[in-house]
Amino acid sequence: MTSTKQLSIDTGALLRTLLMVCVSIEMLFFALDYHLNMAGGSASPAIRRLFNTAREDSLSGWFAIMQTAMIAVTIWLVWAIVRQRGSRWQTGGWAATALFFTYLAFDDGAHIHERVGTWFDEAGEASALGTWMLDMFPSYRWQIVFMPAFAFMGLFIFGFLLRELRGWRPKVVVLVAFACLATAVLMDFFEGLTPEHALNPYTALTNMWHLDYWTARSFGENPYDTLLHFSRSLEECLEMFAMTLLWLVFLQRLTQVADGIRLRVDPTPLFPAREATDDERVPAPRAAPSAI
Repeated sequence: MTSTKQLSIDTGALLRTLLMVCVSIEMLFFALDYHLNMAGGSASPAIRRLFNTAREDSLSGWFAIMQTAMIAVTIWLVWAIVRQRGSRWQTGGWAATALFFTYLAFDDGAHIHERVGTWFDEAGEASALGTWMLDMFPSYRWQIVFMPAFAFMGLFIFGFLLRELRGWRPKVVVLVAFACLATAVLMDFFEGLTPEHALNPYTALTNMWHLDYWTARSFGENPYDTLLHFSRSLEECLEMFAMTLLWLVFLQRLTQVADGIRLRVDPTPLFPAREATDDERVPAPRAAPSAI
């Protein structure tokens, strides 16, 4: 007789725990960058690079890539369920969202937008339009190439989620997440400005606040480089926090669309035993006739 066991999961408690764990990790990254990297807590350059939040090849960079990849997997699961029940609009919207976050995971891992921006900085001067764009735009070149597409997809996903989500709370979470992402992009724009640019806020703060003694004593850096580094570190933490919020929203939506779906696990072996062929089967020996 087969007994059926039911696994019950409190999704609300699980999502709250995931939020606390991810936010704690992100705050820890910022603290380790401050103490081990900038404040000289470690004399090893390798250890300092490992905890340098502003670097793409740091531990925080790996965490950000994994988080984005998990978001993509979560959205693909939502899409797989919605395509069986939802409309064509819902299926297409979730597919576009899943493809975009899948690309973001690859982009973070391969640094696609940074390298394409470097290529455009070199190849843009081959045309009059490219030269004009390079002369007019003062910050990182990748924003010229990718920012229109990123902005379009951000507006599309924002509007799509406002239509798909139930209740006002997840919509507020989405609004906060996109506000954090917009702030991070704005900070990235200012970080790409030259120190002599009139819009550079770090030069203005350096001239306004006399931080030479404090930054030299605490971090061994000049005020401008110190402010620029912590701006980049804060920017990365804002992006990770925004992705955490979006991941929670997508996970909650997954639990809603998966409500009522039963998952049955058949314990079949990975490598089943091979059945014997007719030639390999040996007939059972006949019993000898008994003497009467």
